[in-house]
Amino acid sequence: GVTRYILFFIEELARRYPKACFIFFLAGIRNFTPPKFSPALASRTTWRRWRVPHLFFNILSFIFCYPKLDRWLSKRVDQPLDLLILPNLHFAAVSSSAKLLMVVHDLSFLHEPRWYTWKSRIWHRLVMCQRLWQRADLLACVSKMTAYDLQKTTGISRDKISVVPYKGTGSRVGARDDGGGPYALAIGRVGPRKNILGLI
Repeated sequence: GVTRYILFFIEELARRYPKACFIFFLAGIRNFTPPKFSPALASRTTWRRWRVPHLFFNILSFIFCYPKLDRWLSKRVDQPLDLLILPNLHFAAVSSSAKLLMVVHDLSFLHEPRWYTWKSRIWHRLVMCQRLWQRADLLACVSKMTAYDLQKTTGISRDKISVVPYKGTGSRVGARDDGGGPYALAIGRVGPRKNILGLI
């Protein structure tokens, strides 16, 4: 879900801004295989990785506000960044002069924390999502409902909220007629967040 949308979002930006170059930041020590972008985007991407454990990176970002992601990346590509994009909620330190765009997927962790494990609830509390959203210059929401919920819940001005809906992959799903229909197809995890009972 989230990963697929992020890939779509980056491809959409590349389509809208054909001269833009994209620099991806990655922290972690595990082996990583870059996603397969379209040829038009792949030729304009650069990867920069900081090989430190995720926990160490989170602690540095949360307690010491280090590294400032925009400055860290600028030094390693030897050019200033026009825009820093956070494709998902995460610990991140950003300098005050950086222009920041954040993608907002949903606010379920605020409305229904009981749907999450205690570890996840602590993580969401520490990441201080509302402070990040207020800091952002632009907020891209995955749907009109998320945009409405974000504005209503946080009071953030609608002027800095935009909607970038996921357009899918173009894949086709074939129906099988075995006389037992009609059917409803739902794709996603089975859990309280997906409200399968409400769908039924």
